[in-house]
Amino acid sequence: MSEKKIKIIIGISWLATAAIFLSYYTLSGYDNVLLYFHNYEAVFYLFFLLLAIFTLYVWVFRLIKNSLIDINKKIVIVASLALCLLLAWQPLLNSTDFHQYLLQARILVHHGENPYLVPPNNFVSDWEFCQSICTGMWQQVTNMYGPWWFYFTLIPAVLANGFFLANYLLLKLMLVAVFLASAWLIYKILDQRKAQLKKLGLYLFALSPLLIFEVAADGHNDIVLVFLIILHFYFLYKNRKIAALLVLTGACLIKFITLPMLGIYFIYLYKIGGKNKNVKMAGLGLLVIMIFMLSFWPIWQGSATLNGLLFQSELKNIYQYSPGMIFSLLISKLIGHSDYSWLAKTITTFLYGFTFLALVIHLLRSDKLKEKYLDISLWSILLFILLMPVINRPWYLIWVLPFLLIKGRFNWFLVFSGLAIAAKILSTTYILLILLFLLIAYYGYRSKNLSEFKENIFRLN
Repeated sequence: MSEKKIKIIIGISWLATAAIFLSYYTLSGYDNVLLYFHNYEAVFYLFFLLLAIFTLYVWVFRLIKNSLIDINKKIVIVASLALCLLLAWQPLLNSTDFHQYLLQARILVHHGENPYLVPPNNFVSDWEFCQSICTGMWQQVTNMYGPWWFYFTLIPAVLANGFFLANYLLLKLMLVAVFLASAWLIYKILDQRKAQLKKLGLYLFALSPLLIFEVAADGHNDIVLVFLIILHFYFLYKNRKIAALLVLTGACLIKFITLPMLGIYFIYLYKIGGKNKNVKMAGLGLLVIMIFMLSFWPIWQGSATLNGLLFQSELKNIYQYSPGMIFSLLISKLIGHSDYSWLAKTITTFLYGFTFLALVIHLLRSDKLKEKYLDISLWSILLFILLMPVINRPWYLIWVLPFLLIKGRFNWFLVFSGLAIAAKILSTTYILLILLFLLIAYYGYRSKNLSEFKENIFRLN
């Protein structure tokens, strides 16, 4: 089949799926697609639609990889932008987190209160509005995200001047812009590291059904975290170490998942420090502390400011726990401890701490520091998802995707993406157990001995 015919088939397929998607919106109305836990029929529809699009996406990936068709970077970016704009104006499909972002910014801009202390349901004038866009306990929770994210949401809130729809669209468009900037950075990093893979990497990121859905349709703030992680490595590969440190500090002030990575980066800087490295590290440490203090200063009103940030660690849902937490719960029940939940959290935290310490020791003994730092950073986040005593959302697997692209592990990128889509309909815990099984089984089969297995799984060779 000629390249022209293949492109025509691809184009018709994309148009058909877009038409089906829009027709579902038009025929069923917004109420039927707003929340998957309100309408199980909707989530099955969305899952199979995403699965169909993902299958098409993988097929095109194989065509590009096998040189059956060529792609143009500008066309990829324009196509990604078009798909994002198609979804951005729609109501939320799979999560209400985006409404939380809007309400938290509104508390400060419209009511002049601190959203880290005052929850959305405190305002009588907004009560019906709050109930209509925010469900259950989320109406009673203070801001759960870092200050840099909160300041980011203030920009569209101020520009919209209280007009909800304008605020909604502006924030969505800002997230789409961040997503496209992330795609371009992936292209630039791969151009420097593995130039032959840059177009393929751009395609995988920019036209990923998972990423487009989570960013443009549901507006998750994880894309800002992902952007800062990618920008961190972009600066690192340009040998702009201080800029990389500042960007990574900013990522920590979006979500604290990157705090272990910040610690690893300090160890990396120490290893390459040269003369007077103790003084340099002390100075950089003070710089990071100062950034944290200045970031929290406008919103800080005592330790209660952190209540919302700590709230997520108290959430309980056995269908969204990490495999490490499930394993620890079983041990705790077998032991018969009176407070088995506390014991399970203690065991999983110890497991993560132990594995993280092993990663640090591995970095200290390494020679190829830049590559090892990339591997260890990936595992610091992946192990958090697999071990820590917190509930995991399907879109958390997005955190790992940029590392896989930068490393050129495109097949694993597709596996992680596919599992995240499957988590739309299956328990996140089951999906993570499947992921753990796949990693162990695949590298166990490929390795001749334990030493080779550890090296292969660590580097995802």
